[in-house]
Amino acid sequence: MVNEILDNQEEIQLEEENEVDESEGVTETDDQLAVDSPSFIGSFFKLILSLAVVIGLIVLISKFLRKKNGFLKKHQVIENYGGITVGSNKSIQTIKIGERFYVIGVADNIELLMEITDPNTIEQLMKQEETSDSLDKLKAKLTKQPVESTKSSNQNFTSLFNKELNTMKEGRKKVYQKLKESSRKNDDSSH
Repeated sequence: MVNEILDNQEEIQLEEENEVDESEGVTETDDQLAVDSPSFIGSFFKLILSLAVVIGLIVLISKFLRKKNGFLKKHQVIENYGGITVGSNKSIQTIKIGERFYVIGVADNIELLMEITDPNTIEQLMKQEETSDSLDKLKAKLTKQPVESTKSSNQNFTSLFNKELNTMKEGRKKVYQKLKESSRKNDDSSH
């Protein structure tokens, strides 16, 4: 029995020594197998490349959607050409229905203010639609081109819109004067 205990102790010591040797061997092999971590420049390059791929995908998808929407846009009956806010929940919008352009007032209700019949105004509205493409704006920003084209299109719309509002004011003044004259004639003829 004593011999068995001594034999068991020797076996336990041998096993412990083997475990220690194995664990030391593992650490030595771990040091030899350790992989260098990626360099900062390599990681940065991968990041930039991934970003370029994502931006490229966004551009491709936007071109696809633009073509798809452009195809559908040709068949739309009503198109909004822009507008201006004139108060809280009140705006004036320029719309195209078929081949005709209208100025409408949008508030609690929608009213037709006037039809645009001036060929120069219609031509300017058509040009504005062509230049207001959002992808072109994105391209201009990415290539660091000045945003003057955007500003000029906004100024063109504003000047065009103001011109139409002035034309509308003059038309209303004429109608008002005609009403005054007709009411005077009616007053004179009744006396």
